[in-house]
Amino acid sequence: MTGLPSNIIKKYGVSKKAWSVFRSGKRGGSTMARKKRSKGSFFRRGKGGDSGVSLMNTAAPAALYGAVREPIANALTPLTSKIPLGDVSDEIVLGTLAYFGAKKTSGFMRNLCRSALVVESARIGESVRKGTAFTGTGDQSSLFSGR
Repeated sequence: MTGLPSNIIKKYGVSKKAWSVFRSGKRGGSTMARKKRSKGSFFRRGKGGDSGVSLMNTAAPAALYGAVREPIANALTPLTSKIPLGDVSDEIVLGTLAYFGAKKTSGFMRNLCRSALVVESARIGESVRKGTAFTGTGDQSSLFSGR
């Protein structure tokens, strides 16, 4: 047995031409072009990643940030006291750090920084609602209090 089909041996014998016809897939006659499948570009499935709401993606990073927020804010007091934004200066500094942390990190740290950004945004919104957002306390200068 040579490995060639009998119909090719009948037509070409056992020769180079027979092997080239066998390898090329042509079994005599012309073949039609195969239809190419086009990839659908309208509805594509997501590639997974960290999408979705789960305990590890939302609650755990937020709880950890809540535990370390006050010591970090106390450590940054010398910096935040120089910023003339009143009561929200520490929220703005921590929110800025969280924003750049979310852009530059990945995984759990990115989720933690995203949670921190949400927390700081909520604190700024709460102080705006109360009307104490840009009013200074103590020796801090203020932008909008008129002092």
